[in-house]
Amino acid sequence: FALAPIALSAGGGYVLLNHGVIAPFQDVAERQRDQIAPAQNLRLLIWDILIPVDEYLQDSDPVHPDTYRNIRGQVEVAFSELISALDGTPQARGLVERARDNWTVADQHATELLSVVGLPGDRHVIETQQRFHGSVVTTTDLLAATYTQISQAIMDDHDMANRSYERSMWLAGIAGGLSLLSIAFGVVMIGRVLSQSVDRLVDGAIRFADGDRLHRINVSVPPELHRVAVEFNLMIGRIQASEEALAELALQDSLTGLANRRA
Repeated sequence: FALAPIALSAGGGYVLLNHGVIAPFQDVAERQRDQIAPAQNLRLLIWDILIPVDEYLQDSDPVHPDTYRNIRGQVEVAFSELISALDGTPQARGLVERARDNWTVADQHATELLSVVGLPGDRHVIETQQRFHGSVVTTTDLLAATYTQISQAIMDDHDMANRSYERSMWLAGIAGGLSLLSIAFGVVMIGRVLSQSVDRLVDGAIRFADGDRLHRINVSVPPELHRVAVEFNLMIGRIQASEEALAELALQDSLTGLANRRA
């Protein structure tokens, strides 16, 4: 009985820790690995893709288109993986899909710019470059909004985990207090029962000493005192039977068996 609050708190604490602490922290770790880090890496890749395009417009080095194509392949894979990782968060996934649409536009502008040869000051080239930069900025802004939204979800999970942990600590403290009270109550009750049982034994002994042969001691708990009371009652019964037999003998003459006149 005294351990019941502890057992209940253990069960309740397990539920709280498993669903309110461990699960949110696992969710935080998974979001950090599958969503936060890929979103940040994708933003950096898209910023990096400006470099080969702008440098190509300055020096027309054929190395820059190869660099761009290499980064573009990484960007497309990163977009695909991030969108898959955001299946359970439609709002964040919508932002990433919009970012990918803007990236597609930026890629079209970049492809056009990388096909230009020897026209660095051409007005159309400058306007296309500006549109390319604008699409890249819009793409990174949408990814930044995605990062902010995922970060807020992580903070919410973290706060929920902290609250659940605090509740589990309160539950453990309350259960410990209740267990101590239960133990104290049990000790008091056991002491009272033992005291009452001992009082009955003492009262029975006093009555027996005063000549009461009809009284029987009734003690049920604890078992040890119950056995003492049973033996005491048996002893009283045997003594009573012996006294009755002696009394009958005192009423008869020992030689003739006739009633004793003095009786």
